[in-house]
Amino acid sequence: MLSLRNIKKSSIVNHSSVNSIGSKTTSFLLQSKSSLLNRSSFSFNQSISSNIIQSQRGIERKKWDKKVGDRIEGYKVGSIRSIPERNCTAIQLHHESTGAEHIHIDSSDTNNAFCVVFKTIPKNSNGVAHILEHTTLCGSEKYPVRDPFFNMIKRSLNTYMNAWTASDHTSYPFSTQNKKDFTNLMSVYLDATFFPRLNKLDFMQEGHRFEFKIPDDPNSPLGYQGVVYNEMKGAMSEPGSIFMYKLNEKMFPTDTYRFNSGGDPQNIPELSYEQLKEFHSRHYHPSNSRFYTYGDLPLEEHLKFINENVLSRFQRIDPKTDIQSEEKWDTPRRFTTTGPPATMIMNPQKQTKMLISFLTNPISDIKMVNSLVILSTLLLDGPNSPMHKVLIESNIGSDWAPGTGYSPYGKEASFGFGLQDISHEDVTMVEQIIWDTLKKASEEGFTKERIDSVLHQIEMSQKTVTTRFGMTTLQGISSTWIHGGDIVESLRVDEYVNWLRDQLSQGPFFQNLIKKYLLDNPHHLTFVMTPDPNYSKNIDVKERKKLDEIQKNLDEEEKDAIVEWSKKLKVHQESKKDDNVSCLPTLDVDVDVPRTFQKDYSFDIESEPRVKHGITWNNQPTNGILYFRAMLNIPNLSEELLLYLPLFVSIITQLGTENISHRDLSSKIELNTGGINFEIVQDVDHFDLNKSKGKLLISSNCLERNIASMFDILKEVMNGPNFLEEKLLMTNLIQRATDAQDAIVGEGHTFGRLYASSSFHRSAYLSEQFSGFHQVSFLQQIANDQNITFTISKLKELCNELLRQPLEKILITGEEKTFPKVKESLFNFIGSLPSSPSVDSNIGDPKQIQKQTKDFFRVLGSMNFVTKCLPTVAWAHDDSMKLALLSQVLSQGPLHSEIREKGGAYGAGASSNSGIWAFYSYRDPHTTRTLDIFNNVNSYVDSDRFNDSLIKEMKLSLFGSIDQPTPPSQKGLLEWARGITREMRQKKRDQLFEIGKQDLVEVANKYLKENQKSSFAIFGLDQEFHPEKNENEEEFYQKKYEGWNFHSIGNSNASEDHLGEEEEEE
Repeated sequence: MLSLRNIKKSSIVNHSSVNSIGSKTTSFLLQSKSSLLNRSSFSFNQSISSNIIQSQRGIERKKWDKKVGDRIEGYKVGSIRSIPERNCTAIQLHHESTGAEHIHIDSSDTNNAFCVVFKTIPKNSNGVAHILEHTTLCGSEKYPVRDPFFNMIKRSLNTYMNAWTASDHTSYPFSTQNKKDFTNLMSVYLDATFFPRLNKLDFMQEGHRFEFKIPDDPNSPLGYQGVVYNEMKGAMSEPGSIFMYKLNEKMFPTDTYRFNSGGDPQNIPELSYEQLKEFHSRHYHPSNSRFYTYGDLPLEEHLKFINENVLSRFQRIDPKTDIQSEEKWDTPRRFTTTGPPATMIMNPQKQTKMLISFLTNPISDIKMVNSLVILSTLLLDGPNSPMHKVLIESNIGSDWAPGTGYSPYGKEASFGFGLQDISHEDVTMVEQIIWDTLKKASEEGFTKERIDSVLHQIEMSQKTVTTRFGMTTLQGISSTWIHGGDIVESLRVDEYVNWLRDQLSQGPFFQNLIKKYLLDNPHHLTFVMTPDPNYSKNIDVKERKKLDEIQKNLDEEEKDAIVEWSKKLKVHQESKKDDNVSCLPTLDVDVDVPRTFQKDYSFDIESEPRVKHGITWNNQPTNGILYFRAMLNIPNLSEELLLYLPLFVSIITQLGTENISHRDLSSKIELNTGGINFEIVQDVDHFDLNKSKGKLLISSNCLERNIASMFDILKEVMNGPNFLEEKLLMTNLIQRATDAQDAIVGEGHTFGRLYASSSFHRSAYLSEQFSGFHQVSFLQQIANDQNITFTISKLKELCNELLRQPLEKILITGEEKTFPKVKESLFNFIGSLPSSPSVDSNIGDPKQIQKQTKDFFRVLGSMNFVTKCLPTVAWAHDDSMKLALLSQVLSQGPLHSEIREKGGAYGAGASSNSGIWAFYSYRDPHTTRTLDIFNNVNSYVDSDRFNDSLIKEMKLSLFGSIDQPTPPSQKGLLEWARGITREMRQKKRDQLFEIGKQDLVEVANKYLKENQKSSFAIFGLDQEFHPEKNENEEEFYQKKYEGWNFHSIGNSNASEDHLGEEEEEE
């Protein structure tokens, strides 16, 4: 499937239901790196593992010498095809006795990937596929330990580990650079999926169970518990998720996609243990499986291992997992329903969401999938797209509705157009605008420049060197693969682009697609969701009544059984007999982890009088792409102006300039660059947390042929935005406010950490002001005020202060042969900028921080995000690496077992960076119980479970995070941006090797004691509050959370559009 670099959320909204056991908890434990400059201080990278520096790896690997038709290890080779644009070869095989399929992408990439994919077809919304995904990872035939998945995180140097459930398949992927690690992980993954224990107690823990509020007291209230149950309670409290699930029910009324594959909390309790086991026996069978391997390791060894350990034990069956195509409609349909209002409401009169969704093509038609991906971009993305002009810039709504864009997931793709936060009275008008715009586009088509800009982004994407190509390829081909599409064709993008150019030369190609799949397509649904402020409360009341009725009808024997199962589960969770993980394969930190960093960059610094710290040239194999980065100081700003800074940074390229309209500027950027980005960077002193400097990072990249154009565009952008575009500014403000409010329901742990840590030092305070709840509230406020003139005056003031600053330093990363060509354009760019002296800044009063507090943010929804933060030390302090390791130990030790396994939260953990220690829980049914665990976690450090063997494992886990592969475009960036040299990183690496148990005990006692200075934040609702019992909410919270501050997020006024009943019209 095509990958477009700058495609915004409008055209890549994922309509599939994806529920991932590792996507939240694992990524936090490994401190995933989404942005190099904002990542943990300990995310310095290792270019290559010592395991890789050996013969027959990378370009010296043994080449595949079999041909089509050859047989090997029970497989028959079906095809061998090159993918020239990625310099790799795709080898497809099938296992003759079971029918299992296998594709291997042979590449010199040393970051090898593996996945086994099962086609999982739900027949209802009880979440069986999702709960099975969790339960398979709770022990297996060869590895009968309670939690091999999370145990392997700390016994591995993996670069990625996960498992996820989509709407029609379940995947178990991992990647690693270490050959031994690859075999270890593959062994655990294969045994877990094909030979799991499927213990009933694990099903009760991960899926659902009855449990009394006081587990051994049958007279206390009866409730549901379970990790997946709580996870989906959280997911199904998000308005966007509810919109999508209800849409799919009506869009796909006759096939599997009408069901919630993750599980609807109202249906999850209907799943029985016996149904789970039956689902596994049919769906987790080689005849229903697909194996994926990628990288430089020998395919023959993979095939031999898979055949001997799994496939040789099975015979072919018919899994009966075929999916019938949706029955096509003769006439369009309409449906109106209700859902929860937005978390924070800007306009109570505008809370309706609407979408026109079309059923389009089978996703096995690769050329058509790629073409409709591009059509979605042409119609929806950016100010030059027709839909953006008439729907977004008109400010009828706040943003695209969920489901907008082309969605090639499932057996057949869908294509949607819609808005959120509109008045219910405007639904008909928005519909008409959509139809009129589609008709106009079908008649006028798109300019050559517009199409060329999209093709340019495809070219940039193809040339970008990434370290995650194995995983991104898997994610791109999985849906196509399970539905019989030619996955090699989907990877041959250059071949497709040549075909597309030929089609464009023959006639109105995209106009014809609009007519065929949209205008003349009767299979489309107009779907409307209006807000009901009581939506979530009504579901909770209904559930409470159901549970009370069940409890009322329980006889004594049934009550005793619930109590007994609760006791058995507690014993199971606390038992040490399953904690002997010696059967699990592992690496040895003293053998498999290199002691030193591999040198992978070298700077050539050129003095330039107009740039304080000169120009740094970084020669890297970037495949013809040049990367430009520059920094300037953010001057001292008033507290008022600081709040406007994130908004200003986000709109610098969105309003055009005095000389170029916003449409022309957008076109130039898309045609000549991979984007122009501005980012606020807080450069915290490595030795003193009270010292930090504010920087503005400017970055762009381009192909060699566009170097001069890129710098011309940068020169124009640095003149500042066109503030005469008042309506356009309002559009951007509303979109930013909407995106921010939507994040609160799903990312409460992030907001909690930011808020709770803001009382410790200036940098933490500013992080909260820029990215936390204060920023969300501020955006809501100025969007509601509608006083755009005042906002513009503040942005102008910021612009004058900020863009008149000279560049402090520049980094050019690319191939050395292009550097002479860069210099003339670069020096012209520098010459166009201010030449006044650069002034260091603390961006405000360093003593201005948040008051230390305990804060409860009551958010409409069903689950909680609980956070506790404590101050620690700066990056260079000797204790910083000890705290980083301790956070790994506690995350995968007591926090995982107590909060996730026993407490039923979807995730929990600890992190230590930027002078802040943070405990957090994610989608947690509890509040005070979790806080008690945070407050008493030090008892674990003093227990017999805290030993040297565990610490060695956790070092592996931390090194796995530290040694993540780095793409050429980012090599050396940490030193240039933050001044962290290889020598400094090596010192930290040496410290990590030497840390022992006593070191961790000391820092735990020093920084984490209960009486230490700390702050708390909770985003959620206490589940013990029952409004149906007419309890007074304020009195309840004040009594239970004495000494806390309370903030209500949400608005009960969102009832103007509430229709009360669901309505369906043909």
